[in-house]
Amino acid sequence: MKQKAFVRSLLGLFAASGVVSAVISLRKRTIRKIHQAEDEKTVSGSRRCVSVSRSIRSEKVSEALVSDETIRVSCGIFRYDLSSAPIENDITLHCDVHMGMLHLILPPCVNVRFDTQAQMSSYFITNERTLAADAPWITIHASLFMGEFSVTKAPASR
Repeated sequence: MKQKAFVRSLLGLFAASGVVSAVISLRKRTIRKIHQAEDEKTVSGSRRCVSVSRSIRSEKVSEALVSDETIRVSCGIFRYDLSSAPIENDITLHCDVHMGMLHLILPPCVNVRFDTQAQMSSYFITNERTLAADAPWITIHASLFMGEFSVTKAPASR
């Protein structure tokens, strides 16, 4: 009983001092900025960023990839198909999944390296056998928080 009264008095004190309204106002501004930036693609030099927030999206890439790409998924589902993208040089993918799902489909003719940090998350990697030494490398740095991340190589064309 005493704890409930103490918590109520603290909430009353915060409300009277304007702390609660300031936090709510800051949260609204942050959410507004996130909405303005969601689902955007930016290309600057040799870096590209793809962001998906609160949506379900699938994208198949057929143009050449830049050397350094960032993929962000927040509260959404994103299927990123790179199987038909021409890859001639080494590429680094930075994947950041926060309460969402990301499924990468890679071309069959690349070697893959992984560096994954997961908290309360799961990740699946299939068909990760190493190819010839002259095949390009895709390095994936993934950071997961309450999300799911899967990487699959497309089947080789016959």
